[in-house]
Amino acid sequence: MTYRTDSTLWRTSLGIENLWNPKMHIDRLNTSLIAFEKNASLLAGEIARDLPDFTVHDVTHLSALWEMGSLIAGDQIQLNPVEAFVFGGSILLHDLGMAAAAYVEGTDNLKSGVEWQDTIELVYREYMKKIPTDEERASPPDHITKSAIEYRLRSLHAIHAEKLLETKWESKIGNTYQLLEDIELLDHFGEVIGRIAASHWWDIEKCGRELDIILSSPVSFPPDWTVDVLKIACLLRAADVAHIDNRRAPGFLWALRNPNEDAQLHWNFQNKLSRPIINNGLLTYNSTRAFTDREMGAWWLAFDNLNMIDSELRKIELMLNETNREPFQAKGVKGVEHPDRLSKHVRVSGWLPVNANVHVSNLPKLVKQLGGEALYGKNSIVPLRELIQNACDAVEARRRIEGRDENWGSVYIRVGEESNGDTWIEIEDNGIGMTEHVLTNKLLDFGTSYWGSSAMIDEHPGLLSKGYSSIGKFGIGFFSTFMLSDNVKITSRSIRKGPEETNSLIFGSGLANRPILIKNKPAQQFKDAGTKVRIYCDVDNLIDEMFEDFVFNKNEEFALSNLEKLHFVCRRVAPCVNTDLYVQKDKTEEKIVTANDWTQMTADKILLRLSGFSEANCPMDLLEHINTISSFFTDIRDNNGKLVGRACITPDNYKFDLGILVCGGLYVSRMHHICGVFIGEISNASRLVGVPTIDEANLKKWVSNQSRLHQDLMSSSTPDDIYVYKKIAQIICCLGGDTGDLPICETLTGYLSYNQVREMDWTDTVHLINSFRKSTCILEDDTLNPIFIDSSYYHILEDWPYKWSEHRDLSLRSLVIKAVSESWNQPFMEVIEYSGIDKGIDTGVWLRGSDVYGKAVDIHSEVLKKLIS
Repeated sequence: MTYRTDSTLWRTSLGIENLWNPKMHIDRLNTSLIAFEKNASLLAGEIARDLPDFTVHDVTHLSALWEMGSLIAGDQIQLNPVEAFVFGGSILLHDLGMAAAAYVEGTDNLKSGVEWQDTIELVYREYMKKIPTDEERASPPDHITKSAIEYRLRSLHAIHAEKLLETKWESKIGNTYQLLEDIELLDHFGEVIGRIAASHWWDIEKCGRELDIILSSPVSFPPDWTVDVLKIACLLRAADVAHIDNRRAPGFLWALRNPNEDAQLHWNFQNKLSRPIINNGLLTYNSTRAFTDREMGAWWLAFDNLNMIDSELRKIELMLNETNREPFQAKGVKGVEHPDRLSKHVRVSGWLPVNANVHVSNLPKLVKQLGGEALYGKNSIVPLRELIQNACDAVEARRRIEGRDENWGSVYIRVGEESNGDTWIEIEDNGIGMTEHVLTNKLLDFGTSYWGSSAMIDEHPGLLSKGYSSIGKFGIGFFSTFMLSDNVKITSRSIRKGPEETNSLIFGSGLANRPILIKNKPAQQFKDAGTKVRIYCDVDNLIDEMFEDFVFNKNEEFALSNLEKLHFVCRRVAPCVNTDLYVQKDKTEEKIVTANDWTQMTADKILLRLSGFSEANCPMDLLEHINTISSFFTDIRDNNGKLVGRACITPDNYKFDLGILVCGGLYVSRMHHICGVFIGEISNASRLVGVPTIDEANLKKWVSNQSRLHQDLMSSSTPDDIYVYKKIAQIICCLGGDTGDLPICETLTGYLSYNQVREMDWTDTVHLINSFRKSTCILEDDTLNPIFIDSSYYHILEDWPYKWSEHRDLSLRSLVIKAVSESWNQPFMEVIEYSGIDKGIDTGVWLRGSDVYGKAVDIHSEVLKKLIS
């Protein structure tokens, strides 16, 4: 290709302007490289078949890298003939792994092992926004498989490039082919060409660590023809990243391919860019046509890519300077420091690229606020909950990786004091731990969760495909730690590393200054993997605050020690976690929770835990209440038989806060009118709002069973207790259950159940009056037989089971109207319509009456009317 032969690097090394001798070696290198290019071009042509949405990766791209390399390097950088051969070979090889044909045994190899399973899982979760079932994992549909293969080809291409020179392809008639046919050159340079090709996908620091090598020439070549491997690797990565002009996206090919929506922007901006020139040491890209306002997305993508090229060139210059090598001519990209400057040569039409990116002048302050009180409120239990969550996630991940029992692992909450009097609280787990990279990068990546990311897949292949799903989703929970203190120390050792790789990240002044990383000395190294987060703060005051946050009755005093209060808080924060949870102070250790034990505990034991108290310090009236409601406690299961709750309905738990919604076994919020546990899903990043996972049908089944249990007890109740059962009916109604024989309303002669209302012989006009009027007023017209109803709606949680404004039919009022309609043998909705109620206007009437003191009052009534035949 002319791009190669016209380039300065080629002409002065292997081309017509070379001054190297002997010529026979240059001829041999030329012949070998041209044959290599011929074979590589065939394989590169296959990339478009497997990745049709990608811009051009064929031989035109490979050849153009000679030109780009020459432009970037400048005249001061020269290659000897052997270096030119190695550079040319790495160019030819670097992208060939994107072709399925590069895998001689077919893409079935891509579809094996934990890496493939991880990829299928990732495609489902990222693109389908769901966790697949076992059946879907085993037999994914074609479009999922296709996306997974494309992802694997893309992610593995650099790794596979390293091995391609060893690969042989065999035809059906027995002929064997390989990319580089010169055996001596293959033996001497094959490995280094492969590593340079692979290195274009590495970070620049890894290049410096692994490729700072001067390689000798083969024995049959001049000894001074050595290869500066790092120089060649830097030249390849610079040329490759900078080649984004219209040779990569020809207009006609763009029209023929018609790539997907995401790829369209890449084709669009590259189609408009001409090949760059050098201007005062900067690569300068110009657009052949202006970007219209409909192409703003493509222009901004160009802006981002040019910034990325600029960053890469600056990193390369730093690397070359640090290793005492001659720097390249191109130091960066012109205009990327401001959109307005770039638009002077990457032109726009009909709009202006204003630099209106969100700018955060005080990032540490923002992180602390959004990961602290602004998100969670003044809630001191949040940091403890978030750190326990992270610890449980780490333990569960290790279980999956190592195939351990579902109850293996532990989390410790410790409090202690330094010799200087500083007190601390810490959370330690024996989970997967963190490498230095995760500890210093992913942990501190605000708003991006490590769990389920490609970084997690790289560090722990197979974890995602084993069905692992973390409690944490948002990547902000750790930052809540700074709500408690600016002095925080995180120590961790990964399961992939030995004790000597135990690292500590220390924040001495919160997020205002950079933390420091230290390698732990032998005495402080972890014998096993895990993580410990230590927070230096006023521990006694913190425990008091957490206890007060959880005690529902603020006016009641409890004679508990601070250690007992910490036990109380931990029971409340983590009542159903899947990991053993311990509390330690000095030499005192107590297991607060046994992994998954909530599924097997008796009703009184789980209710006692939810209260936070132990049997030894629980108030007597609370113990009596627990004993009273235990008989109503039942399991709640989904369609697969999975336990999703254990609870009972209770008319009033304002004094005793025993109903909790949990996610991942951790406290989310309290529940009204229910005692026990519901498994839920969080609704926002604060993890303070959520909804139960139970579906409507199974919820109704459980609620109706609760109704029957209360009905069985109602028969032996006194008349004064009937009002309580009406409240229970109201809760059951709002949860969609069958109220059965429970009272739903009251008349002048007593309470009525749904069936009793339905069987009454009502007049053609029925007055519905708010139930509080029953005991406070007397109707003047004693011929009326009104129904006293309760139209209020009970919320179990903030937005659950439904927003009452949208579901008035879940109140006892609507249930009464339905029963009256059935007594008339008329459709419910037609009675509503005919009576004119629920239209947003007052269609009721005012009845005359008197209060308990004999004073005249007006009593409001909704009027139900029987349809005229």
